[in-house]
Amino acid sequence: FGTREFILPKKLGDYEFNKNVDSILKINLSKEILTGDKLSLNILEIDANGKNIAYYDLPTLMQDKGISRYLVARIDCPELKEYKCVTNDRFHLIDNEVSNIFLDWCRIRIQEVIDEIHSKEKQLEERKDLEELGSFLKDIVNEISDLLEEEDILKQVYSKGGEKTSIVDV
Repeated sequence: FGTREFILPKKLGDYEFNKNVDSILKINLSKEILTGDKLSLNILEIDANGKNIAYYDLPTLMQDKGISRYLVARIDCPELKEYKCVTNDRFHLIDNEVSNIFLDWCRIRIQEVIDEIHSKEKQLEERKDLEELGSFLKDIVNEISDLLEEEDILKQVYSKGGEKTSIVDV
């Protein structure tokens, strides 16, 4: 899967971003569910000039307890400080128009990744189902072929005098 990167648009709503540096949302997929000691990685980390200003638990942010538990996301967006979206606790952004527009953009990009992963999983599942069906059909054809190749088959023959059983050469 690798990393998916999305560049924040220069303008979101009435607000300008990427003034000095492009803000890039990077989303990574873990091979395993991020639980236990790794649970703290299962976040959208928001930085400003390399320093953490907020983070969001991805399954909660996305309202998804499935694939989002495998994701790690990070974006560096210094303009959020300029737009006064940062609190001292460094937990969540201040709830205002700018942060809501910004978070909505992030949610949409993360959902695109989740949808892409769902699509790939569905394709793999369909391929597996087709392989199983092909194997099943091959087994049936082999069984029928074996039956047709047998030299002696019992076949019931009906006549006026009653029912008779005889050997038939094929």
